[in-house]
Amino acid sequence: MTVNKKGHKSDQTSKESSPNSGKSDAEHEIAQECILDPAKIVEVHRRIESGEYTVNARRIAGKLFDLESQLRILDQPGTKC
Repeated sequence: MTVNKKGHKSDQTSKESSPNSGKSDAEHEIAQECILDPAKIVEVHRRIESGEYTVNARRIAGKLFDLESQLRILDQPGTKC
């Protein structure tokens, strides 16, 4: 599956017709999820440096599995994004 960085034609149409910031609902949702919390970054860095940070392999594996499942669904023919 390839990702078109410019988006689909339907995505561009929704951006152009959107009265607010020009972002589609999906772009707005992704932007909300990608907000970095500087305090959390500092805390995680401190925990890594002190040896307190432990990796939860099950949680990471679960999230990777969920992501792979979502990508498979999107990659199926006839799936609308």
